[in-house]
Amino acid sequence: VACCVHAAERFGIRPGDRVAVVGCGFMGLVCMQLARYQGAGHILAVDPIDERRAMALQLGADAALDPTACVIADPYKGEFDVVIEAAGVPAAIDLSTDMVKQHGRIIVVGYHQSNGGLRTVNMQLWNYKAIDVINGHVRRDDEKLAAMRKGVALMQEGILTTEPLATLYALDQIQRAFEDLTGRKPGLFKAVLVMP
Repeated sequence: VACCVHAAERFGIRPGDRVAVVGCGFMGLVCMQLARYQGAGHILAVDPIDERRAMALQLGADAALDPTACVIADPYKGEFDVVIEAAGVPAAIDLSTDMVKQHGRIIVVGYHQSNGGLRTVNMQLWNYKAIDVINGHVRRDDEKLAAMRKGVALMQEGILTTEPLATLYALDQIQRAFEDLTGRKPGLFKAVLVMP
């Protein structure tokens, strides 16, 4: 939650902006709610997994799209003011590049670790579109703490919903939690260990 709240400070969303969220896991869905809170006028949730798109719609997306079932007709004419990349895979960066409009903004929230984190991007398209690419990550502990406090306040106010995204496991079920995560158990967005 703290990571999402901190990243949201860099979204640069203006009231009425069209926003796409590429990747609807825990981080993407929390970021999506924060985008709505900041005044996004239309939010498109993009994920290849049916249940994640359904959850995005439940949590307030205006529309949801399977990226494997569509083609961006003209990537030079993207239509989104802000694209939040929350998948952490190369295809998500490519899709974000295609979807963002000229002078738009891509916020990289996904944690890119495959292939040693190395990525290839279409710099010609980035240059042509004159987009801003923002790293949504933070490493400063004081900023993380402030973001967590703000996130807790937003949850208490009912602005941020995380309950349907959390699956609780007793601490002695830690191995099962990891197995469920790596096995991509349906309905599991975030495993939360409950201390005795």
